[in-house]
Amino acid sequence: MNQSAFTYKEHEIISTLPKEEAIKLFDSLMEKRYTITDNFKDNRKCLVQKIKIDGFDEMVFKIPRSRSRRTWERMLTLFRESEAFRNHESMLTLEALGLKGAIPILAAQKRFRGIVLESFFTYSFVEGKAPKEEETLKVIEAMNTLHEKGYTRSDPKLQNFIMQEGEVYFIDFRLKKPRFFSKMECTLNLCKFFQTLPNDKDYMSANQKNSLLFKTMYQWHRVLMYWRSTRQKIKKFYYNRLKFFYKT
Repeated sequence: MNQSAFTYKEHEIISTLPKEEAIKLFDSLMEKRYTITDNFKDNRKCLVQKIKIDGFDEMVFKIPRSRSRRTWERMLTLFRESEAFRNHESMLTLEALGLKGAIPILAAQKRFRGIVLESFFTYSFVEGKAPKEEETLKVIEAMNTLHEKGYTRSDPKLQNFIMQEGEVYFIDFRLKKPRFFSKMECTLNLCKFFQTLPNDKDYMSANQKNSLLFKTMYQWHRVLMYWRSTRQKIKKFYYNRLKFFYKT
């Protein structure tokens, strides 16, 4: 897929549209000349809306707010692209791998002294339905195909896939290609997915059930989730104690 890349109004922009159309879309977004047709999410972490702009098909508009607010994540953008750019590139990579997902349209980021201060991106809206129980194996096949090509996806759970005319579409993802321990990382990624299913063992193959690597990664992910849950409880406890202390 051809892509234009340029700087406009202090923003770095990449787009699958011709430059003139990309500028028109960017201006419409910045000036809020669009109609919100659905509001999926609007909180401290991110804004996700389905919007309609004259001259364009309906699209999803996303602003990853928390990524731009955390100081340590801002500092990381000295060495890497913004969340918006990385999501845009992930969609292009997914298409190149022969898998289906949303089509990236435009991503923009604004830097100050090398640090990304803000970013946003747009992509096509994927019509479809959540996978039914009997379609779970198709989703697992798509995950296996991704892993065979050496990639993992973020937030691997059934709700982050859409079925359209019997085909699996990836949504709400960012791809990663592990440089080291690729097989281990891909196996862990699959274990994360399995542990979001109500009857995960029903979908495991005999090879997976007998694989030492798979069983090890499966248990390791459980340990990670237990530690994450414990850490959140500790943070919540101390946060409530501090609130009580300052009130008194």
